Amino acid sequence: MAQPIFNEEAFEAQIATLARLSDDVLIGGPTGSGKTHSAKAIHAGSALCGRPLVHLNCAAFSQDLLESELFGSVPGAFTNATRRPGLVGEAHEGTLFLDEIGDMSLAHQAKLFVVLDTRRYRQVGSATVEKAEFRLLSATSKDLVEECRQGRFRWELYYRINVLRLEVPPLGARRELALRVAEEEARDAKGGDPRWIQRVLAAVERLGELPRAWPGGVRELRNFVRKCTQGDPDEAARQLADEWPRMAPPLGGPLTRLPRAACPPLDDKSRYAGLIQRSLGGAPGTRPIAAASRDGALRLASRLLDFEGATLSRGELRDLLEVNHAATLRANLDRLLAAGLVRQTGDGIVSCWPPAESTLLIQQGASWVPVLAAGPAYAKTGDRLRIEVRSKLDAEVGVMLVTHHSDGARSVSTIAVDERVIDEKVAVEWILDDKTGFEQILVHLAPTQTRGGTAVEPSSRELVMPSAAELEEGRRLALARFGEGWLGEHFLYHGSAS
Repeated sequence: MAQPIFNEEAFEAQIATLARLSDDVLIGGPTGSGKTHSAKAIHAGSALCGRPLVHLNCAAFSQDLLESELFGSVPGAFTNATRRPGLVGEAHEGTLFLDEIGDMSLAHQAKLFVVLDTRRYRQVGSATVEKAEFRLLSATSKDLVEECRQGRFRWELYYRINVLRLEVPPLGARRELALRVAEEEARDAKGGDPRWIQRVLAAVERLGELPRAWPGGVRELRNFVRKCTQGDPDEAARQLADEWPRMAPPLGGPLTRLPRAACPPLDDKSRYAGLIQRSLGGAPGTRPIAAASRDGALRLASRLLDFEGATLSRGELRDLLEVNHAATLRANLDRLLAAGLVRQTGDGIVSCWPPAESTLLIQQGASWVPVLAAGPAYAKTGDRLRIEVRSKLDAEVGVMLVTHHSDGARSVSTIAVDERVIDEKVAVEWILDDKTGFEQILVHLAPTQTRGGTAVEPSSRELVMPSAAELEEGRRLALARFGEGWLGEHFLYHGSAS
């Protein structure tokens, strides 16, 4: 379904209100949505409009260079150092705009917090204290609350910069802005031919009605207009409409593992600990010779997940599980290795994750073809699908189909329950019924859990695009049905056979 129509007039009024105030502003929004443009508009409408607007993209500099870029330096501070005022100094009595502030290191975040709190700073290599009076505008494409929760952003700095807030929606939701940008770009190209400009704007308007339009933001839109100068705008639009569905969510293998968090959430550690305890024989109310306690399993899970790839020595394993008997320690290690939860490396072990992979296939004639390789924008009622799961564990597999409908309703059906896999592949097949919509196909492997997926999406503007919250509800339904465990997922648009 198309992006909702955005009220551009109300958004510009909000920018005008922020401009009249003097407090710091945190600007959020996806890459390419126009956060820099919004920051410039806030400065231009403020009482500081006659003073400098100093812009720094925190992602554009290495962390070694960022400090001197921000605060300046004096000769001798480091190799080849020269006297530089720094951007904080240049912004004195003006506006400092820090773009992608979420990419700043924790050490630099601490120094920036001190500057904002005291309005004083020192240049690199200098003992002289300088004044720093400026209005701060910060922008980020990241969820800073989640970054704080994962330990990658300082809470105290978040509270300090999040005084006033502006959320910039994706360009796909701002059709008026997209047309305005396209028209400006088109008038600079091909000599401003009015008939050609109208064809380009018509193509931009059609593209704006598609789901997740302009994922690359303003840059992608400008590039599209430039491509139109080399050929037919309608053909350029068709190519882009075919490309977008394969860009979001990002492409990967049949099952894409989420990037490891700096500090994995406690519930992920708890599920991994549950698998460890189960593989060691620690059933509720029992304690066989090789079993780990719940606390010991949680300590081990935390160590393996927090320091992914780092070798865990046998001595550390003994201490984490509080095992003193050599035979018990050996039994614990053997069972962890046999379960596929860890692998041996040198004199220690490292985590082995994820424990399985899954592939979604569609039947074409007498052959089964992976959905991503098959090329159809979406499957239709009556198509036969197949999930293949390869597991490293002796485990039980369940497959759930959650169909998201355009009215927000969901249809839930369990395709397979308790299919047993033992270090091999299991396949589950089914035929799509007539409940068309957006299919969320969830593959559950008891008893450990992680997430990921790939998507095949059509360019049709009529099909359902569930929100992140709706997809999360689908995952919750699968976990509620099958219990604690590893969770893979695939996405597929489902149209009618007619």
